[in-house]
Amino acid sequence: MSSVTVVIPAYNAARTLGETLASVMRQTLPVAEIIVVDDGSTDGTAAVAAACGGVHLLRQQNAGPGAAANAGAGAATGTVLAFLDADDLWTENAIASHLALLDGDSAIDGTAGYMEEFVCPSEPADARSRFRPRARVACWLGGGMAVRAKAFRSVGAFDAGLRAGHWIDWMDRAKRAGLRFALHDTLVLRRRLHRNSMSMEDETRNGRGLLEMAHKALLRRRQEAAAQKPPARQQPMTREDPQ
Repeated sequence: MSSVTVVIPAYNAARTLGETLASVMRQTLPVAEIIVVDDGSTDGTAAVAAACGGVHLLRQQNAGPGAAANAGAGAATGTVLAFLDADDLWTENAIASHLALLDGDSAIDGTAGYMEEFVCPSEPADARSRFRPRARVACWLGGGMAVRAKAFRSVGAFDAGLRAGHWIDWMDRAKRAGLRFALHDTLVLRRRLHRNSMSMEDETRNGRGLLEMAHKALLRRRQEAAAQKPPARQQPMTREDPQ
């Protein structure tokens, strides 16, 4: 059976990281390795991770979620990689559902399940009304997926220069590289909505990051098209042509 490393990038996540780690440890099929990457936090994130037995803690200067995920993936020893944000929760059968597909079909490189969103209970009533949690949807990013480590590394690391959209960018590269992904119908992820999440706090910057990701994807397509374009046919030389 495959061994799973879960990588949890964490920035100022002391309030939620403990609950996130508890959801990992409640898995019906335990993970082999838990790596928390403290991305330059200024709160008690590192202390929460260190207090949780069995967690491998990495610390780095703040470099963004893509760089933190890369650091964790680089240190991982499992044959399957799973990534989880430090404020989200796995359902108890998340890992078992992923491995049922991965171990059952060697031609599959990664799997995805479903997610639902919830508003953080600590949000005050006036703030809670601003959120519109999505019901059950397929999740082809982050905490909703598991990927074979060999396949992940064949595509390459996340683009650490993208403050947002690094998963979308990686999936674009993976699909263009021919990786195969399968969707199962299990609810695997509960995504937390709160005012301090990156999607709320850095909405403008994230929009710029998504545009950067789309631009890079377009450049890849143009480069691939140029590489596949046949050379122009040479015209037969005539007497007027220079020798």
